[in-house]
Amino acid sequence: MSFGELATVLPKASGLPGYTQIVFGSNTGNNTSEKSRLMGKFIGGFSAWSYWLGWSPVIGIYAILIGDYLHGLLPIFSVIPQTFFNLIVGALVFGYMIIIN
Repeated sequence: MSFGELATVLPKASGLPGYTQIVFGSNTGNNTSEKSRLMGKFIGGFSAWSYWLGWSPVIGIYAILIGDYLHGLLPIFSVIPQTFFNLIVGALVFGYMIIIN
């Protein structure tokens, strides 16, 4: 809902960094100083990196969940140690994400 509202109010912005750049350092409206624009760019870039870093642990969580599920579901995987199997699944998930991106 929040991103939908931001997309409606700020149609020319591009995602989370664009929204924060406009909100914190807009060069439209009354605040047109160079310092404000640079601060908006800094906060926009920082928010993009923070968003990315916040979602990074999800790859490991997915790898552990998928590895545990497959390890218990298929008896053929029971000969592989659990931790090693989770690492293999994590590499596959990460590789798949790189291919998609």
